[in-house]
Amino acid sequence: MNQRTLLAGIGLKREKATLDVVNLSGGERMKVAMLTISHQSDNTLLLLDEPNNHLDLESRLMLTQALSDFNGSVLVVSHDKDFIDDIGVSRVISLEDSNVKTLTNASVCRGFQRDIY
Repeated sequence: MNQRTLLAGIGLKREKATLDVVNLSGGERMKVAMLTISHQSDNTLLLLDEPNNHLDLESRLMLTQALSDFNGSVLVVSHDKDFIDDIGVSRVISLEDSNVKTLTNASVCRGFQRDIY
């Protein structure tokens, strides 16, 4: 698949596809980053800090799908429990009043105030 087709798939068409990344919006940069990472080797580790902040709904859905489909390891820091459930996290490390709890199902963390996934 050629680069322009891949960029069009994330919504960067025509003149947007020819711009330097520094000239794109934050959400567009995130899309390009996820596209780039999704085409790397299987040994990739993603370190993401609140990755869905400042994204519009369409971009959040694309990010959720990309992370769900990703075959590598992902370390996500997020306060958005719905996002964590949607991307299929297999283990949660939760911090609550200086206590660390490890959970193996993201949906059981609903009652915690501060979570690291």
